[in-house]
Amino acid sequence: MLFAVLCGVALGCSASASAGTASGTLDVSLKILPGCSVTAAPLAFVAEAGATAQAEAPIDVRCAGNTSVALSLDSGMNAVGGQRQLISEGGTAVPYAIYSDPARTRSWQGEPVRTDTGDDGVLRLVAYGRVEARDTAVATGDCRDTVTVTLAF
Repeated sequence: MLFAVLCGVALGCSASASAGTASGTLDVSLKILPGCSVTAAPLAFVAEAGATAQAEAPIDVRCAGNTSVALSLDSGMNAVGGQRQLISEGGTAVPYAIYSDPARTRSWQGEPVRTDTGDDGVLRLVAYGRVEARDTAVATGDCRDTVTVTLAF
């Protein structure tokens, strides 16, 4: 008994006050969503005044594994009535078009291109652009526009 008194007063020992224990479970899960990114090179036209200009720009898509994607292009910052336009520093508008095929027959506007990435998650698409000869017969100089590329997956 002397030990119990010494332990309780002098040493600060405590008796176990636990009446019991309880346990439960914690469910753990991980859902990995497909991650994708898109990068596009510039679509850079060069033409002499009065000549047709054509250009190509690769668009690279990278996803985590094989993923179904839809890639769309908007009408650009300078569009009027859905017609894409390059604008010169002097304010001259030069209409142009972007196509999803090398023959430049399928306009890439409005409807997205739908496809799958490969098993490696990599996909390369190409934007094919054209400015008609009648539209390059304007004052010389640089003309610009910005088109937003949107990747849905």
